[in-house]
Amino acid sequence: MSVAQPTIPSKHQETRKRSARFAWLAPIRMVVSFLLRPVEILRTYQGSYLRPDILAGLTVAIVALPQAMVFALIAELPPERGLYALIIAAVVGGLWGSCAQLQTGPTNTTSLLVLSILITIAEPGTPEYLVAAGVMALLVGVTRTAMGIARLGMLVNFVSDSVVVGFTTGAGVLILVNQIRHLLKLPIASQPNLWQTLPAIATHLGGAHAVSASIGLGSLILVIVLRRINRKLPAPLLAMVAGAIAVALLGDMARDVTVVGQLPRGLPPFSIPPVLDMELLGKVLTGAIAVAAIGLVEAMSIARSIASQTGQRIDSNQEFVGQGLANIACSFFSGYPCSGSFTRSAVNLQSQGSRTSLSGFLCSWQWSPWLHWRPMCPSRPWQGWSF
Repeated sequence: MSVAQPTIPSKHQETRKRSARFAWLAPIRMVVSFLLRPVEILRTYQGSYLRPDILAGLTVAIVALPQAMVFALIAELPPERGLYALIIAAVVGGLWGSCAQLQTGPTNTTSLLVLSILITIAEPGTPEYLVAAGVMALLVGVTRTAMGIARLGMLVNFVSDSVVVGFTTGAGVLILVNQIRHLLKLPIASQPNLWQTLPAIATHLGGAHAVSASIGLGSLILVIVLRRINRKLPAPLLAMVAGAIAVALLGDMARDVTVVGQLPRGLPPFSIPPVLDMELLGKVLTGAIAVAAIGLVEAMSIARSIASQTGQRIDSNQEFVGQGLANIACSFFSGYPCSGSFTRSAVNLQSQGSRTSLSGFLCSWQWSPWLHWRPMCPSRPWQGWSF
């Protein structure tokens, strides 16, 4: 009579059992790997990358200053909010993102979306409007981060390029029409809809301010001419400086020209969004989800375009996390929702050939000391320089 031999588990079976025992650690490891992205960047950094990263960061910083201020004004926010969002988002988005050349910060599309959503919640210029912008940045950030951790980055592959192009073109038309009132200094309130803005412009067109229109159109022509001469010139910054000089030289003739005014001094102030205000969260949530989704499509489209030129591999889930953390950080440092910028990313890639995402940190570093040490600067003699 034969005796049954005990079954000895194979090494493969033991490995499977051990893996099943620690399967609950997999999500934690994944989250940790997302958060340790800066460590990976620093670990693989080479000394030869430093010079092109510094030069690219400086070049992007020159372009980013006027852009950040203008995009904040598009969203009917104070211009310093754009600078705060630029400084914070460029650092966090660069260190935790996947694309080495993608520049995160205020964009025209996101700013227009923020305006169209928040204008139905609060009056632009009021404290409630500023608080709502911070809450929206927090919700946008949480949504994007959650999508990245849940590994939903593949969803952007189902969005066709024609949709992105159509949306961007439409947003550009809306931005153009909505800025005519600032160009001509028309007494028109912000409107989220094209069919409301155009009739209002036509009604008040006779009251256009000639000096404001001349300075605005002159600045626009200067940007176009400078770009035709040399596309590497910081045309927006030079146009902004030229406009400030024109206001100063015109004196009393330009006393009715609207200027930005003196910006608050110091680094981005820390503030905690009212996360327990359920009424405000409910009003902002739907719009925040839309901003989060459209911003991710915008950022990933730019990242894929850059990757096609550089050959780098893009981890969409890591980029989702980077974009999310950038918005969360902005919500705590007086910023507003942000995304990947096509213009600044193109400059970052083409100007001096940025090698790593540390160029975003260096771009932010260029302007942080300027904001911090402004109290030590002598007062400006001309109001036009108060940009």
